[in-house]
Amino acid sequence: VSDAVLMDGDCVAEIAGAIERLKKRSEISITNNNVGNNCLSRLLAPEDLFRRLDDVLAHSKGRVGVIAIQIVEVGYFARKFGRSAVEELTREFAKRLILAIPDSGFFCRRPDSTFVVVLNPVATSAALEMKISQISNELSFLATVSDLDFRIESVTGACDPSIAEEALSAVERAESSLKSAIARQVSYHIAGPNIDGLPLKYSLVRRNNRKEERRGGERKPVYKKAKFFLDHL
Repeated sequence: VSDAVLMDGDCVAEIAGAIERLKKRSEISITNNNVGNNCLSRLLAPEDLFRRLDDVLAHSKGRVGVIAIQIVEVGYFARKFGRSAVEELTREFAKRLILAIPDSGFFCRRPDSTFVVVLNPVATSAALEMKISQISNELSFLATVSDLDFRIESVTGACDPSIAEEALSAVERAESSLKSAIARQVSYHIAGPNIDGLPLKYSLVRRNNRKEERRGGERKPVYKKAKFFLDHL
């Protein structure tokens, strides 16, 4: 599937609508009236991101962080619930990501439901770690899939500002770091200083168990929620 299909006009329009709904529900504090347009201008096609990243790197003097981020266990959701369920989760993920990254940042979506994000300016490894943690916190949300409620979390790979020299290699390092983070089962891995985050937060799920209970001579459904962790890997 091509990137153009994955991030089509309907998806962009849906994200714009989601931003307005989030503003109205006051779920996210936004004071800039033009925030919707500003956010959408930072959602790029992959080829545009590479061109813009090369331009930023040429003028930044080592102050750019590049990260690759995706939903924890996205493969599990695809196997258990199908591609359409993953697409819905990924779109919700994108809506939150577009509001989580700083105003000077920009990002694109890859065909495998990974997002590449450019954070600028980021001068040090410590600053990059802080931004990754902030973004990850804002990307944690509850989602219902096939009547199961999941806590969605993210996993991140990053290219440190000290080794981000040109777009292609920086993105490749970030994507390789993402694979390392998943393999090591940590929340993030930063290439360069080889920094690992905390152990991954795996999806906690609540399942509705329906039971019949008599109330006033009638049988009425009673729903109880059961908690359990998914089997992983």
